Amino acid sequence: MTPHERNDVGARYQALYDAWERDPEFRERLVADPRAAVVEQGLEAPEAMEFRVAVNDAETMHVVFPPDPNAVLSDDTIASVSGGTPASTAGSVGSASTLGSIPSTVSSATTASTLGSAGCS
Repeated sequence: MTPHERNDVGARYQALYDAWERDPEFRERLVADPRAAVVEQGLEAPEAMEFRVAVNDAETMHVVFPPDPNAVLSDDTIASVSGGTPASTAGSVGSASTLGSIPSTVSSATTASTLGSAGCS
């Protein structure tokens, strides 16, 4: 992913957070159907990925981090999330850094402080 593409995805996450803060109807849609609301904001929503919304309250705080950047994933796992074909049949699929556009493109600081405070996971 190029720096420009990362900035664009970051801007879309910011728009998702901004919509959460200012639009009660969007919050309802996000809680009811997270996948549709994420797509509505122009973010990718891979079918193999589950979407959940967790809202912080006085008794519960959710802390959300992106996937472990040092995790070793199989080519089949990467292909199933990215929509590609396993490397054994199609050559190189990519690296773990390309796995899923949602968690891998937001820094842990942003996730924990911004998206975490919004209750998105």
